[in-house]
Amino acid sequence: MTDGQVLNNTVRDSWTGLYIQDCSNVFVSRNQLELMQGEGFNLYQCQGMVVEDNYITFLLDSFNKHVLLSFSSNCQVRNNTALGYGNVAISAYSGNNLLIAGNYMANIRVSGVNLETAGISLDVIGGAEVLNNTAGVVMDYGL
Repeated sequence: MTDGQVLNNTVRDSWTGLYIQDCSNVFVSRNQLELMQGEGFNLYQCQGMVVEDNYITFLLDSFNKHVLLSFSSNCQVRNNTALGYGNVAISAYSGNNLLIAGNYMANIRVSGVNLETAGISLDVIGGAEVLNNTAGVVMDYGL
């Protein structure tokens, strides 16, 4: 999908709320994901995505990720609410020019925001900005 929208969806009892691959310039907003475990939003090899004003919660304790960006660049994750039993609220692997701003994260087990490169080198994440996020009750690392 190019230049599209994913708006006002509700997903319950699924492993992945929304899996979006090889898309560009898609606006993802006002979705409600109430999942047992897994990944809320999984964006794989995407460009120019905006993920904002979504509500993501997990009901079971596991290695959950509320928002996962893999090999995605020029993306924004902003003003989302990530609650309940997550291992990591927002995680990015190997991307460039990422903005993660204004998100609220609570009851996260390991970290609110995790920027990594699957064990390669931190310089693979380039141009990332992490601004004005709020982490409440993060067990290990906070942001």
